[in-house]
Amino acid sequence: MDRNALKNHINMAIDALSTEKLEEVLSYVRMLKPVENQEARATELPDQSQPLPDDLTGQYNGVNSERSVKDHKLTDQQISSIAQSLDMGMEVHYHKVTGEIVEHPPRHMIEDQEELWEDMIQKVENDQDSYLTFYKMGSREAFRVMESFAASLDDEVFKDRLFQQLSMRKPFANFRYLIDESDYRDAWFAFKDKAGMDHVRSQLEF
Repeated sequence: MDRNALKNHINMAIDALSTEKLEEVLSYVRMLKPVENQEARATELPDQSQPLPDDLTGQYNGVNSERSVKDHKLTDQQISSIAQSLDMGMEVHYHKVTGEIVEHPPRHMIEDQEELWEDMIQKVENDQDSYLTFYKMGSREAFRVMESFAASLDDEVFKDRLFQQLSMRKPFANFRYLIDESDYRDAWFAFKDKAGMDHVRSQLEF
């Protein structure tokens, strides 16, 4: 199963919000374990045996870069991938000098298989100052995204139904149930993806 297919399965499992499905999420996350010779998502460090360019001298070996993350232009595809990984519950880290992206599940999700991800985790923990860590959208912000989507609809009847569900208990589950049973499912995911990308971009601005 390729990476995109895995992500689709994970997103579907997260949306279901059931214990069984959450277990399914964990099983798919474990399948995302990097293997040797897999297509690289990150830019490798330059050959340390060669002199570094003047503007990079002294910025490796754990020394925090003074350059803005903006100097490493992330493509829309990279930003989208980061947003999807965060939505799946992954931890995502961005090297501020090299542009390398490192992602792994949180330790509490992989307690029984932590050794599979130990190299990735230690890579970041041993050089924390050089990485920018992206954070998942909080529940309040995620709730505002759902409200914004509902407000954007021209269908007044369905809009009212969404706002009614958002005012009740378990608003996230109720909202997703209505969306999944409607003609607005694709529109919601496009809206949600854009909001996720904007959330990632906001963390690059400092």
